[in-house]
Parts: sequence; C-alpha cells; structure tokens
Amino acid sequence: IFINWRIIKMSGYSELATDSFELKRVMRQEAHEKAFEIKVINQRLFEKEKDKIVTEGKKGVDKKIDNMKRKLHTELNIKRSTQINKSRMKKMNYRNELMTNLVGDATKEIISKLADPENSEYRSVVKSLIIQSMLKLLEKKIKIRCRERDLDMVTGMVEEIEQEYSELMRKETDNDDYACTIEVVEDNYIKEDSDLGKCGGVILTSQDERIVCSNMLLTRLILSYEEHLPQLRHMLFPRV
Repeated sequence: IFINWRIIKMSGYSELATDSFELKRVMRQEAHEKAFEIKVINQRLFEKEKDKIVTEGKKGVDKKIDNMKRKLHTELNIKRSTQINKSRMKKMNYRNELMTNLVGDATKEIISKLADPENSEYRSVVKSLIIQSMLKLLEKKIKIRCRERDLDMVTGMVEEIEQEYSELMRKETDNDDYACTIEVVEDNYIKEDSDLGKCGGVILTSQDERIVCSNMLLTRLILSYEEHLPQLRHMLFPRV
C-alpha cells in the first residue's frame, strides 16, 4: 500500500490551522462580549455616580438657595422692623414735642392772661391756693410769700382768707381752735426771673419757716398735666 505522507502532513496542518482560527474567533468573541459587559457595567456605574453627584449637587444648590432666601428674609424683616421702629420713634417724638408744647403754650397763656393782680380770676385762684396750703399746714400762724406786684392783692385778702379758713375748719371739725393768723412777708418776694415766678402763686411757711408749702401756678399746671396725661393723649391722639 502506497501512503502519501506529504498529503497527510498537509491535511494535519490544515486542520490545525482551522482549529486555531476557530479558537481565535471564539476568544475574540468572548473578549468582545467581556468588553461590552465591562462597558455596560462601567456605563451603569458612571450613570449611578453621575446621578449621585447631580443629586448631591442639586441638594447643595437647594440648600444654598434656601440659606440665601432665609438670609434675605431675615434682612428684609430686620429692615422692615427698623423702618417701623423709626416710624414709631418719629411719631412718639412728634407727640412728645406736641405735649411739651402744650405745657409751654399753657404757661404762656397763664403769664399773658391770668397772672395779673388786676385780674379777678387770678385773685380767686391765689385765694384758693392760700386756703389749700393752710389746710395742709394746719398752723396757728403762717407766713405768705408772693410776687412784689401781688403784695397789695394778697394783703387785701388776709382778713377774708382768715375768716373763710376758720369757717371751713369749724364746719368740718366742729372746733373753733383752728383759727390762723396770716403774715405777708414783704422783704422776700418771689422773683419773676423765671416762668415759675412769672406764672404767679404763693409760698406758705410755718412761723419758724421749717415747714414749707409751695403752691405756684406753674407747679400746679405741671402736676395737673402729669396727672391727666393719659386723658390728654387720648384727646389729642385718639386711636382709630
């Protein structure tokens, strides 16, 4: 039997080449599939990481925007509160100025129209002030200081005042022991170098001058103003 070893050898090489090619193709296919798998996995990881970064970024931006909004809201509230306080202070200062002017205007009215010894109304007011002071002192003898231009007026009322005081005390206490002697001081007048003196009034003291009762019109005006301040504010600035 004749055997062609050359043909057999070539046939073996052919099969070997075919198997090698198939192996390469399979390996290449697996490599492509593995690469694609890795690419898909990496893409998913990328998308996941991207979503995470975007989400965290959005949260950071939202937080920053919220902080800016809160800061702006706080600044606006502070600014509005400051404006309101300024407005209130301006209103309060204006009202206080008006109230102060009210006392000033009343003082001018007293000086220009009331505090005149020729004015019968002023005479009546001074008389009432003296009797009120005598009721506070409850002394047997008192001294009265007045303005120099009120001297004749006060001196002319002494007997009348003493009598009215005695009658008043007798009526209120049923006792005749409350008679009082008045001495008008002529060497220590109330000076008119200020509104206190210009408005008039009297100052009564005990005989030894240890007890003093000042009953000046300006003092009474201020006391009345302070006492009726709420009513005055309500009258001048009623709440709507």
